[in-house]
Amino acid sequence: MVIKEEVHSLLAKKQAGVMRMRDRQKRVHERMAKLVEERPEMITNAVTKVVQRLENSGAATREIYNEWYLILTTWPCERIALMLRDDSSSTEQLRACAPFDFATA
Repeated sequence: MVIKEEVHSLLAKKQAGVMRMRDRQKRVHERMAKLVEERPEMITNAVTKVVQRLENSGAATREIYNEWYLILTTWPCERIALMLRDDSSSTEQLRACAPFDFATA
């Protein structure tokens, strides 16, 4: 039974790590959302970054950057911020590839 307890312990540690990672991601995306709301000019910087990535990306990443280009050039700031705060699985990949740069913030 010692092995079973060790497995449960390892699984619990792994789950705790996943929860910490998700909490961190949520904080990062909240910060991005606030920056978009407070400094809409960041969208222009993000569009530039997306265009550069589209020029240098392969087929695997092209779809996500095309989607970001469409979002950044057609959605209002408020909607972009709302999407960044949305922690549903449907926006997970978009948020993971968010083209906002904290260095310019």
